[in-house]
Amino acid sequence: MNVQVDDLVRITEGELITSDNTDKETVGKIVLRNIATDSRKTDEESMFIAFRGENVDGHKFLTSALKNAPAALIEEDFGTEGLADQKPEDGKAYIRVDDCLAALQKIGKYMRSLYKGGHIIGVTGSVGKTTTRELISHGLAASLKVFHTEGNNNSQIGVPLTLSRILDSESDISVLEMGISEPGGMDKLTDMVNPDIAVVTNIGIAHIEFLKTQEGIREEKLRITGRMNPETGVLFLNADDKLLRDVKGKTGVKTFYYGTEPDADYRAENLSTEDGKSVFDFCYGAERIKVVSSAIGRHNVLNLTAALGVADYLGLDVKKTAQSYKDFKGQRQNIINTSAGYTIIDDTYNASVDSMKAAINVLCNDVKTEGRKIAVLGSMFELGERSADYHKEVGAFLKDKGIDELIVRGEEAEYYKEGNDIPARSFDSNGEAAEYLKTVLKAGDSVLLKASNGMKLKEIVEGIK
Repeated sequence: MNVQVDDLVRITEGELITSDNTDKETVGKIVLRNIATDSRKTDEESMFIAFRGENVDGHKFLTSALKNAPAALIEEDFGTEGLADQKPEDGKAYIRVDDCLAALQKIGKYMRSLYKGGHIIGVTGSVGKTTTRELISHGLAASLKVFHTEGNNNSQIGVPLTLSRILDSESDISVLEMGISEPGGMDKLTDMVNPDIAVVTNIGIAHIEFLKTQEGIREEKLRITGRMNPETGVLFLNADDKLLRDVKGKTGVKTFYYGTEPDADYRAENLSTEDGKSVFDFCYGAERIKVVSSAIGRHNVLNLTAALGVADYLGLDVKKTAQSYKDFKGQRQNIINTSAGYTIIDDTYNASVDSMKAAINVLCNDVKTEGRKIAVLGSMFELGERSADYHKEVGAFLKDKGIDELIVRGEEAEYYKEGNDIPARSFDSNGEAAEYLKTVLKAGDSVLLKASNGMKLKEIVEGIK
């Protein structure tokens, strides 16, 4: 949407600063279409945001950012510490605010207020929120025009950036991913997104370092309903998660359960894997339909029941929605069949105990393997003072799974070796691990790669695929 500099000054409650040679009225009418947080990715219609992080201060990159961009959002006045050596450039607009993140969130909230499409669906949870959001978006797109989060823009920065694009094209419905890592985070997200339908995938231990307990994580996640109208708000919860089953009847809004439990409103029965695809019966009310999906693994069957449940609640053709999943391709777990004949399960984006176990089950139960099964596992981050115990828990889970070799990357990943008798190797770099795998992988083998994103196991995938 075409937004002028003056509009953003008003929305952010900021102050417009220009050089002495620049007419404020003229720059106030500059039209902006994009927000850039990277000075290297600005263009002539961008506003650059000079975020001040722990390691990098965006104010230091103002000059390079404004070679293309006509405007910037800043926290400091010229002549102060971060801008001591800089002066306003002629023809450029600087919007000074007290807090760039808070200002960006005001922009996101404003753009959301202008949205006249249909429902807004918020998706959160400790594990599986990205895939669930993708499955919901993909299924709804069989019948509707859908706006949705791209990539993993689910954070305090990512959500308002997503909302800044919500009017770029006409849509019937929006599906937004909402991730939190600290107390109070969900309140800020719901203030911007204001969803009327919410999906909570599960309560795990991701970010437990900051949220202290699983009960604390649950409380924070369920605050996604905080701005919902009790008469019209709807919540979808995973019936297979004991912490979510405990809140039945206590959410304050209409609640549906999905999963494999017999009393789930939307449930999967007769789960199996056939020809590399998940197969199950989706049951709701008096209806039962067969679903075949390329999203393999029991965890993805749960995610699919959530997506199909949302489609049914919205009154869409559930059979048409189910049909769309046959060739679904998500951004998370990527199955790569190489020309050399071995299979790579690329699940390198992120990791927690629950998602690690789910990925291991995919390797051991869902991917057809005629040769060896090799697991390449890296450290999991943000698990707090019990991090070593959580890594040991994964190690114990590996026992008797039929894995032929374990390769570990990272200091805490060494704990994966405990609790099982799998032949294991450690490597100091991703390059060394990739070179080793090249020497041992043969046709018919399957190799799983999974770790927190900071371990950069994607480098190994690129090295071997």
